[in-house]
Amino acid sequence: MKNIAIMGSSGGAGKDTVADIITDITGIDYQKISLAQEIHRICNKLSSNPQRNELQAVGESMRDIFGENVWMDLTDRTMHGPTIVPDIRKLLEYSHYVIERDFLPLYVYTDPEITRNRLKARDGSFNERDLKRNIETQMNFIQELPATRVGDCSLYKVNDSGIFNNIYIIDNSRSIEENVFDHPMIHSEDGKILLLFSDTYSPEALVMLEDETDEFDNEEDDQTVDTTVDSEEDDVFSDDDLFA
Repeated sequence: MKNIAIMGSSGGAGKDTVADIITDITGIDYQKISLAQEIHRICNKLSSNPQRNELQAVGESMRDIFGENVWMDLTDRTMHGPTIVPDIRKLLEYSHYVIERDFLPLYVYTDPEITRNRLKARDGSFNERDLKRNIETQMNFIQELPATRVGDCSLYKVNDSGIFNNIYIIDNSRSIEENVFDHPMIHSEDGKILLLFSDTYSPEALVMLEDETDEFDNEEDDQTVDTTVDSEEDDVFSDDDLFA
């Protein structure tokens, strides 16, 4: 099965939630391994309630001392079987897992106000400055890439001619279970639930699936329209509409 690399628009976007739902709907015993798990382990020994800025500082300091790959090397040593890495935050990490190791890239977008509310509910508080550090925003350019809506659910596929092609964007601003993972395309009776996560996944296979499914619109791929996440009809979005 395809290993999966998950990125997010911000802390609180729901990266871990997406990882857990993928495991549930596919029935695959994915190993979820966070790049930051060792950072949390270290900080939890030193503080009863480590803050985001402290976790960031420890992570970056260790990179300065032991090299940029230190957390990836530790993570890779513990991998066995199908794996989800739910916290890709750096271009270096994207390159390592998606380009070099052929992980399926997923990007979880959530409206900023919603992420702030989730962080307050989960952590009690947050510092806006910590969320705007480069380590938290380095992959946010993905929101600016043109993408085509997959069917009528909140799933989009990036259309890029370079190394960022075939990233799937999941909009988690509403109920992710209802808007993405309960979609008929995902839960088809002939096993296509596993299409994106299977070893046989390919962009061409997805196109064939789209052609066979009545849920998909018939608009031309190159047609650009103004749309928002709430639109039920439009196929293509850009940063000017969905992520404005």
